[in-house]
Amino acid sequence: MKNKLNNIQALRAFAVMLVVGLHALAIELKYSEFEILLPTFLRIGISGVDLFFIISGFIMVTVTGKQAGKKSQHSLSAKHFLYLRLSRIYPLYWLVCAAILAVYLFNSNLVSLPVFNASYVIQSFLLLPQPYLPLLMVGWSLIHEVYFYLVFALFLLAPRKHLLKLILLWLVIVLIGQYAISHYRELFNQITRLIFSPITIEFIAGCLLAMYMSSEYKQQNKHLKTLLPFLLTVTIWGAITWGLLNIYTAIFNNIQSGHSIASKENLIALMELLIFIVLITCMYHENKQRFNQYPLAKSSVLAGFFLLIVIWNRYSFNTTEIDIEGWSRVYLFTPPYLLMIYGAVAMERNNSNSIAPAWAIRIGDISYSVYLTHILILSALGHIWTLFSQPGYWDNILMIVIMLIAVLVGGQLSYKLAERPLLKLSHRFGDRFKS
Repeated sequence: MKNKLNNIQALRAFAVMLVVGLHALAIELKYSEFEILLPTFLRIGISGVDLFFIISGFIMVTVTGKQAGKKSQHSLSAKHFLYLRLSRIYPLYWLVCAAILAVYLFNSNLVSLPVFNASYVIQSFLLLPQPYLPLLMVGWSLIHEVYFYLVFALFLLAPRKHLLKLILLWLVIVLIGQYAISHYRELFNQITRLIFSPITIEFIAGCLLAMYMSSEYKQQNKHLKTLLPFLLTVTIWGAITWGLLNIYTAIFNNIQSGHSIASKENLIALMELLIFIVLITCMYHENKQRFNQYPLAKSSVLAGFFLLIVIWNRYSFNTTEIDIEGWSRVYLFTPPYLLMIYGAVAMERNNSNSIAPAWAIRIGDISYSVYLTHILILSALGHIWTLFSQPGYWDNILMIVIMLIAVLVGGQLSYKLAERPLLKLSHRFGDRFKS
């Protein structure tokens, strides 16, 4: 098996561009004094972080492999894993936070912070849970990443055969903790809310999917070979049924509200029906290909995309229904992204090659740099936009193109000049943890 799954890198690119699209829309709404060009469907970009979380769970189980079961290296392999993961997150994050802090100290009007004191800055740099967003706004998601890595490193201390039991136990603990928080909220603080956050379930879902698809786990559970097609078929048909019900409801409500058949809302529903037809056709052809190790690969990607479009159509004009760190984003976004990750990995493993274009893989490679730097770049361009904002769409078109190019170029430069050199440096120091 290849060390790098190119289709996963393409999904990382998709995830980071979802987030960039969401924040680009926010910049246009804030700084364009006249017309708004970007469509509201970019609000679905809130789910890009959920895709990152599920990918993290999947990749951590996949890359650790059988190393966690080497009895002579339990603690060392766990330490090495933790070092590699934290050295992946912190150095570049610190660099970006330092830049934000320098700008704030130079001119506090250029950076909007909820509070500013030593405690806030230290907690932001260390990615510790706190009531406010960190110095770098997207750092809230890295707090969850660090927590996941800490717990997963503890799991690596045990033999590999216990990993599934430990992950399921973790799931039970999160569910019990959430129940306790909902009834005794005053007894919990920011740390316990992080520990029992519903978002943790997205990491766990990614872990379970990776174990489900691993050859070692299939060898231990022979029945999975026949169970997998059944579960996939039920899941995909469940997604289709839910999607069709929402499409019917949307069209019926639009007509009842006086919208014409050719209205934007109904055209969106018709687009969903088109994806549904393509999905059914794909399932029909894939059901004939019994020789594939992983069945219904393309159908799973299409089903995930179909679900995502339906969810956007349902929630795009009422995003207040999707709480930032609660249950709704978990049950809305976990199913479609699990299907998409399964399908993307399955296609690559079935055919031993990637279907992803080279440019998507490249954006996936630099996705962490893009994720950390795009807020600064977009904010700076937003301030420039106010200098020449005028009626009409020409300034919108110009600035949207500039924002997209600047975000990608900035991410590439950050990767080449900062992220990659910092990774190489940290790996040199990390060799002492190997043995």
